[in-house]
Amino acid sequence: MAIEFLIVILGVVIGLQISIWAQARADAERETLMLTRLHGEAETNVRYFTQQVEARRDNDARRDVLIQSLLAGDFETVDPRAMVGGVFSASNVVDPTPSRVVYDEIVSAGLTSRIGDETMRIALAEYWSEIDRLRADNAWRREEIYAFPRSIAAQDEFIEIEYDAEHPLRRRYTIDPERAAQSEDFMDFVFFGNTRSRTLTIRWAEALNRAIALCEETARLTEQACEPAPEGAE
Repeated sequence: MAIEFLIVILGVVIGLQISIWAQARADAERETLMLTRLHGEAETNVRYFTQQVEARRDNDARRDVLIQSLLAGDFETVDPRAMVGGVFSASNVVDPTPSRVVYDEIVSAGLTSRIGDETMRIALAEYWSEIDRLRADNAWRREEIYAFPRSIAAQDEFIEIEYDAEHPLRRRYTIDPERAAQSEDFMDFVFFGNTRSRTLTIRWAEALNRAIALCEETARLTEQACEPAPEGAE
């Protein structure tokens, strides 16, 4: 009886060990798959932030040219309609919308402290912390910047508004550069908006750098490349 009892106990123990091993293996495979998917999401977000930063830098550069022309009194080189886009792009304050499907799955599955290694988890935490900071920064800058276009657009001495007869809500603004340059309020908006826009561009670039760092970490762990392989944002 004693031997049979021991055999039964041993069988139970072995069964439990096999169950534990099988569960551990299933968890490891799940985490590996999740890590691979996280790497794909990281690549997607690097591309997203690269495009956003490039677009913002392009707008900032064109606005610099516009400002130099206004200050130099070189009004003939300024397209009145193109000037609208160059000036009011300074009020372009949008929240970042990177992909986060896989990240949300990791959080809901309770894997944030288990997936990858410590270095990767730190990169993941720093990336999403930077996104939260960018959103918070946008929140208080948005109303601050938007106040200027509203007040400027209310002045009709140098801004013409054309309405679409078929679509009354559609309107086209045209700014007379020479008369606008003589407006102290308008020039204040141009300088103020340009400074704020460039500050936000720096924050977007910081988010890009965090996205690149995370992508490089997931690439290391999955033994894949981080494609595209962008240069760090300056």
